Amino acid sequence: MKLPLFCSVLLPLALLAQNPPAPDQNPPAPKMTVTPIAPTRITLPPANMPPDTVILVIGDMKITRAQFELLLQKGAAERMPQTERRKMAVALADIVTLAAEARRQALDQTPYAQMNLAIVADQWLANLVVTKEVRDKPVDEAAAKAYYDKNLTQFDQVTARHILIRFHGSPLPLRPDQKDLTDEEALAKARDLKKKLDAGADFAEMAKAESDDTASAKNGGLLGPPFGRGQMVPEFENAAFAATVGKATDPVKTAYGYHLILVTEHKPKTYEQVKADVGQQVKQQAERQYVEAVRLRTKVTIDETYFGRPDAPPPTLAK
Repeated sequence: MKLPLFCSVLLPLALLAQNPPAPDQNPPAPKMTVTPIAPTRITLPPANMPPDTVILVIGDMKITRAQFELLLQKGAAERMPQTERRKMAVALADIVTLAAEARRQALDQTPYAQMNLAIVADQWLANLVVTKEVRDKPVDEAAAKAYYDKNLTQFDQVTARHILIRFHGSPLPLRPDQKDLTDEEALAKARDLKKKLDAGADFAEMAKAESDDTASAKNGGLLGPPFGRGQMVPEFENAAFAATVGKATDPVKTAYGYHLILVTEHKPKTYEQVKADVGQQVKQQAERQYVEAVRLRTKVTIDETYFGRPDAPPPTLAK
């Protein structure tokens, strides 16, 4: 049999891509590693091959070039190396033949299969409509800028130096000829260094001489480029983002030891620096709003006896 363009094979192949683009989309080529091939080997589909040419036969199923390229979405086949197109053909053949075997065994007639087949089809269509209504639309520049202005702390970053005094049990190794200090000894040393810094000692020079973080010590305790939230251990991060610029903190304890932190700059990334990330977050926000709006058009009843209340605390075992 010869399949129509929108045929049942679309659903199995949809499993190869969980977020299918809209039919008129021109997505970027999939990221992949391709082994270089000989220059004489053809890597693009012949330009003169008619769309209705049958290029793949699976049992009695005939798939034309137009149908196969529809599965890959417009333009993807032209950018896909021949070896990758062949892999897709083999994958499709495996899906179709295995599905045929499942039908031969009447597995598609079981309640479990019928429920899942319906859900998979709905999931594919749900992704399709969200892609069409939200993901394919350009980011609203005004909305993106407003999101950035409202969430400046999310884009906070600091540039900092630190002096680390390790104690026994620290993941950092001892420096050569260094005493393995107890917690109390390390804290006392850190406090002594803080007094010297308050009296005018140079932080960078002290870091070179005293810090047990040898990687940063050679650079005067500089912790590389500016860092944002979530990049340091919580105790260090909280102290760094709360610190007064230009003033060394009191000793801050982490699993590595006691830190003296000097923040030299504290400011958010510029809008231009985070524009792409902001756009993605605005898109995600718009997607959630769209899904919520569509859901509200249909009455949804959730049995709270079975599922629980959304704000209910998790159950605990009785003592």
